[in-house]
Amino acid sequence: MREADIWHALRYPYLSEYEIMDYAKRTRDEKTRKDMVHLIKRRLYEDIWRRMQRCGETSPPFIRWKESSFLKDDRRTEIRETADVRYGHLEVKDDRFIMHINKRLGSLQKRTLIGHELGHTFLFDVESTPIKPYFDRDRSLDLMRVLHNNSYAYRKEEAFMYEIGQQILVPSEPLGELVPTSPSLGAFMQACGAFLTTKELMARRLFHSVYNWEDKTSYWKDCILIMYETSYMTSNDYAPPERDKVFKGSSLKGINVRKELWPSLPPILRLAYKRPNQIVNSWEYTDSFRLELLEARGMQFDVEALHVPRRERRIYLVLCARESDTPKKPASLFLFKKQSPP
Repeated sequence: MREADIWHALRYPYLSEYEIMDYAKRTRDEKTRKDMVHLIKRRLYEDIWRRMQRCGETSPPFIRWKESSFLKDDRRTEIRETADVRYGHLEVKDDRFIMHINKRLGSLQKRTLIGHELGHTFLFDVESTPIKPYFDRDRSLDLMRVLHNNSYAYRKEEAFMYEIGQQILVPSEPLGELVPTSPSLGAFMQACGAFLTTKELMARRLFHSVYNWEDKTSYWKDCILIMYETSYMTSNDYAPPERDKVFKGSSLKGINVRKELWPSLPPILRLAYKRPNQIVNSWEYTDSFRLELLEARGMQFDVEALHVPRRERRIYLVLCARESDTPKKPASLFLFKKQSPP
């Protein structure tokens, strides 16, 4: 099952009849399928933001679920906290949705799940009573059967819902107004606090989701974020991070972080580890070190690192790319090597 097959459910509310017929003639073209998906996404997200604004959702944090008119009135959704579900589950009634959320989860996890489950509601026509899916019955059953028997398709479908959830919790317009376009670790942490999201959700929103629909690029396209578990660190070895903890902007997708960047990063990791809860950068500690510039594929990288020891036990690294021939910024990344004794 392709991603386009899942988004296909929303073709009628967000595409004209002419567009549907035109795309149907060219569906074997992979570029056409991607163009159709992006057009549906763009119109859906614009529609979501209009609906949120009508319901008074104009500034973060969005979807304060105990008082959200968007959730209760627009999405016709009631939330029930329970211990009977592992994470979350959406139940479809004739006139409303019942969202079951595990009451033992943390507040940010609950918000992520609420956004995810709200994503499911956009596969239904909530203006009708009883509430009807945009898929016809046979197509809906076929989709559910495929998802049940195909873990890859299931992951695609769930990713589809999380992507909508990201747009609900972090809409594009407030994102562009409140988060600097120049990436930094401080801006990332502040964005998580302002929008009340988990680090993972904000990372996907900034690095994976499309922000500029004209060139289909992410919000932070020339940057890489790494969430590194300090349990991977030993005295002589720094195991590379898990792949799902590396977030690459749209212009850096081709870089292999493990092979091209990671071997040079242990010095900055050690520096951050020794200074917990403090954003460190190499240019502030140059007196007793010989500097070595980090480069890959004709680009130089600027870096910041932050060790969060309690609860998270992680080191966050932000690497920002620039062309090698551009002037060095004050925050350019240099890796440390101790000077040899005189």
